[in-house]
Amino acid sequence: MRVLDCWQQWLLGLGKRRPVLLAMWLLSQSGWMLFSHGVAAEAYRSKLYLDPNKQLSETADLSLQALEKQINSITDAYTKSTTGRYLAHHYVKQKEYGKAIEFYNLALEAEGLSAVVNQELLKELASVYVLQQQYEHAVTTLNRLQMLDLGSQLLLAQSYFGVQDYLATVETLDKIPLTDAELTEQQLNQMLALYYKAGSYPQSQRVLQRLIDLYPQTFKYWRQLTSILLAQNKQRPALDHLALARHKKLPFELEDILLLADLYVANQAAAKGARVLEQAVLAGEIKRDESVIKRTFEYWLQAREKEKAVNTLEQSIDQIEDFDLFIRLAQLQMEQSDWKPMNTTMLTACKNVLKDRYVSQANLLLGISELKLGNKVSARRSFINATLLGGRGEKAKQWLDFMDAEPATDDERSEITGPCQPRDSKVRYAKTSRSPKVDIEMVAVANNDPTVANDEHVIGSVNTKTVEAQSLYGLNLTVKAEEIAASIKKNAFRAGVALVKSGGTINGPLHILFEGGASGEALTEGEPLNFRLAFPYKGKPRNKGSYRAKKAPAFKCAYLTFNGTAEETPAAWGSLIKRAIAAGYTPTGESRMILTMNASDPTAEPAYELQLGIQ
Repeated sequence: MRVLDCWQQWLLGLGKRRPVLLAMWLLSQSGWMLFSHGVAAEAYRSKLYLDPNKQLSETADLSLQALEKQINSITDAYTKSTTGRYLAHHYVKQKEYGKAIEFYNLALEAEGLSAVVNQELLKELASVYVLQQQYEHAVTTLNRLQMLDLGSQLLLAQSYFGVQDYLATVETLDKIPLTDAELTEQQLNQMLALYYKAGSYPQSQRVLQRLIDLYPQTFKYWRQLTSILLAQNKQRPALDHLALARHKKLPFELEDILLLADLYVANQAAAKGARVLEQAVLAGEIKRDESVIKRTFEYWLQAREKEKAVNTLEQSIDQIEDFDLFIRLAQLQMEQSDWKPMNTTMLTACKNVLKDRYVSQANLLLGISELKLGNKVSARRSFINATLLGGRGEKAKQWLDFMDAEPATDDERSEITGPCQPRDSKVRYAKTSRSPKVDIEMVAVANNDPTVANDEHVIGSVNTKTVEAQSLYGLNLTVKAEEIAASIKKNAFRAGVALVKSGGTINGPLHILFEGGASGEALTEGEPLNFRLAFPYKGKPRNKGSYRAKKAPAFKCAYLTFNGTAEETPAAWGSLIKRAIAAGYTPTGESRMILTMNASDPTAEPAYELQLGIQ
């Protein structure tokens, strides 16, 4: 008998017992088997391979299609389950997950395989459900398992998260011991992601600590743990943790160095924050660009190290483009009576064309430095420039009056000349609105004029402080000067009610904020007064109608407590202004009144803290 006839007889016998297995076996074995026995190419052609021009994969596809058609007619449970499993695996490889799910279920329903194999099929099916984002089916499938191994627990947690059952997600993950030696780095990261997305920060923290214990040189875990601690408002542990990573010389990037510096500042160690930045610059880790310079400057100021703050800007003055930094540097130099450096600062600042809003202040500061250096001609020209454009015209007039300067000519009022110029130097505005009488007195007091220094409202030295930035909720009001007390009384209660109804909580005394002059200081009866009435708050109140939540910046001020009558308020403001100028400060034009109640006697009239913005 020929070799081929022998094989055919054997295969026929096999086919009677397992027809589907025969088809599968032929698919995988026929090619190499027939050729290994020397069968000629003509004999190799069969019903499964009629066209020699077709690829083997195409023939396999045809065979699988035939197998799919026959599977429902198979009555043998083992054969049906085995065939379903085979087809499910095939379609998973082809990423045809819908068909894979169909054959996994068919294999399980046939009940032709052992319990152990069925458990594996359930795990595989659950994985495919997750890939298809059919999380409810995945949960149901995994709950059919007799016992969950590590991989199945993670898959179940992922499925619970998919159906937004975050409590079940966390409870499932909590059953996995973090010290389990079988946990891989990838699985720990998977746990971390699920904990974090479910909002479980303490567990996220524990997973990250485990990752750091196992992989201490992987800096991303240190960075992530810092973020998790900050998300829980644990600023001190976050600082300690990141500082330890820095001590271990792990590879910090720019944002990590800046975060470390910020954390020192947040933990009342601003000087250390400034030094972190300076050391990073010296080590070449970060560039000394303007943002780093500004940050270092701010940190030294917060540390009350004014000299170091000034040195930071002076050493990098050629790199500064932010004009506000020039202004702040010049003001600090003025406080320290460093007139020559102040003059250099303003001349450097004015090398470029200025935006209109800076022209007045720049010329005012330049004029002061020129005057203090004895350059009265250039000082006069700068002060005249300051009166022509911007918001410091009144102060410039004070200095012109004080130095007894010649009035500006028409030509001088028609054009800005000198170092600090706007883009268009022609035709400026020469309008002023306040009486110079009080202003001249202010300048006289600042320069120890004996005719004013004995004013009855000038008592002792001035007290100063910097009020931290805060969130305030309230509304803007415009009332006549004589009606301010009644307006505050009426609107304070309404503002408090609006804050509470909008979801916030009052977190401090009532604030009245003015711009362009202190309340009542230079106003006449009937003149309108603009101010903002607001409360500090906690929570997240909603804006509603005219009520708004706004961030008030840090506020440097001279201050005093006033508990007199409304008629005496202008005199109190005048006293505060004179005392501030006498101490060498320049009012900014902003001011605040803070209402304070007597805790021991609620029926007593409130007192006000008058706060005058100063430079």
